Formats: sequence, C-alpha cells, structure tokens
Amino acid sequence: MLKITNTQKGPRGVNSVAGPVLVDPDQTVEVEVYAREKEHLEGTGWFNIKGSYKTDPDKPASARNEDGDSKEMAEMRKQFDASFKDVTDRLKASEKQNADLEKQIADTAKLEKAAADKDAEIEELKRQLAAKGK
Repeated sequence: MLKITNTQKGPRGVNSVAGPVLVDPDQTVEVEVYAREKEHLEGTGWFNIKGSYKTDPDKPASARNEDGDSKEMAEMRKQFDASFKDVTDRLKASEKQNADLEKQIADTAKLEKAAADKDAEIEELKRQLAAKGK
C-alpha cells in the first residue's frame, strides 16, 4: 500500500491496481500500485510516495526484490553485509591497537634514551670523582 501526495499545482493520475486514480493538488491517497509502475511514478517527480509497491501479478512473489535480487541472493547479501561489518569493525579495532602500540614503542624508546643519557652522566661523574681522588 502506498501513500501518494500530489505535489503539483494541477491534478495528476496514478495507475493503481484497481484502475486510474485522479489525485488533486496537495491531496494524499492510499492506493495499491504494482511494482512495474514505480519507475514511471517516481520518475515524474509529481508525487511524494511512501510505502511499498505490490508485486507484479506476472511475477512470483519470491522472484526479485527492489534491488533486483532473488530471495537467495538477498539473503546472501545480508550475510555478506553482516560479515563485512564485522571484519571492518575488527580492522578498526586492530588499527587502534596498532596506533596504541606504536605510541608505547615511541614512549619506550624515549625512556631508553633518557636512561642511557643518565647512565652516561653517572659514568662521567664516577670518572670525575675517581680523577679527583687520585
């Protein structure tokens, strides 16, 4: 069932399942429209359309969805999308962990350099002290 609102200044027609329906300006009607009318109905730009189209009578209900997918393909697409989201989420988490580890490595390198500088300073002070003691 669709809710169709005419956005134009004059009346416009809609081919519903029950037959032609005249929709006056700013009027909203609730009608059943076959999916085969979708391209024309939406392509005119004359209407605001909400709801879902009725399956064409010459096609089995399970034939294709609005994306052109069979029922099996639509299920596979859902599984793929869920799997892709999971992998993307794990990748983002890994990238964050890598960034955190790189920061820790950089911080450790700074601390090691500072410790080496202090060790060198201590050795120099020991050498100076030993030289004074002789």
